[in-house]
Amino acid sequence: MELKGISINTNNVPRLVDFYSKVLCVKAEGDDIHSVFGEFNLAIWNPGAIDEHKFKTSERFFTLMFEVDNVDDEYERLRHLDIQVEFTSQPTTYPWGARAFGFKDPDGNNIDFLSPIK
Repeated sequence: MELKGISINTNNVPRLVDFYSKVLCVKAEGDDIHSVFGEFNLAIWNPGAIDEHKFKTSERFFTLMFEVDNVDDEYERLRHLDIQVEFTSQPTTYPWGARAFGFKDPDGNNIDFLSPIK
């Protein structure tokens, strides 16, 4: 068994595509209903926009975790983006061997950037 990707359900695909494009520094391919960040196997789509599909979406939030080269540099980069980033924590070194910080996407999903401490 192999995980093929993650899909974020939203009612505003363009808003999340813009946010993740800037945060991840990659472009998505797709449209206003379904877009994919191929490098991350991350899809963003609006199941309610397709009438023939009767998808039931969850109101629960989740956390995406990305390993980055330097947590402090990424934190500073995100602080200066031309989008509002809601940080949930500042860069912190944790006893389990990682330095990390958290923030939310525009729909309230959690994102963590982390770097292992070597």
